[in-house]
Amino acid sequence: MDIVPARIPHGFLPGRAKTGGRLPGVPNRDRTVTIKNIVAAADPIGGLCAVARGEPRPGPPDPDTGEPTLIYPTMADQLSAMRTLAAKVMPDLKQVSVTDNGSTVTVLLQLAQKVTVGGG
Repeated sequence: MDIVPARIPHGFLPGRAKTGGRLPGVPNRDRTVTIKNIVAAADPIGGLCAVARGEPRPGPPDPDTGEPTLIYPTMADQLSAMRTLAAKVMPDLKQVSVTDNGSTVTVLLQLAQKVTVGGG
C-alpha cells in the first residue's frame, strides 16, 4: 500500500522564503496615485490650516448676484481642524514605562520622538 503525502495548500512547502510581491514598507501604487490626485485637486491640509486660522472659505454662489458667498468657520470648526492637524504632527502615545521602587512609582511617558530641524 502506497502512502500518499498530505496535500500542501498553495503548492509551497512550509518554511519556503517569500518570492515576488511588494516588499515590506513599499506603498501601494493605487494609494499613492489617489493621494496625489486628492492633494492636487483639493489641498486638504491647506484647507484645514485656513479653517484653523479662521479664514473665510468660498461658499455657494448668491442666487441673486451669482457671486460666491464667504463662509466663516465657527469656533467649533476651528477647534476640530486644529485637533485633526495636531493628530498629524503629534503621534499617539508610544510607550508607558512604570517602575516600582519600594514606595515610589515612576511613570515615564514617551509622547513623541525627537525631531531635529535644520542641517546640524
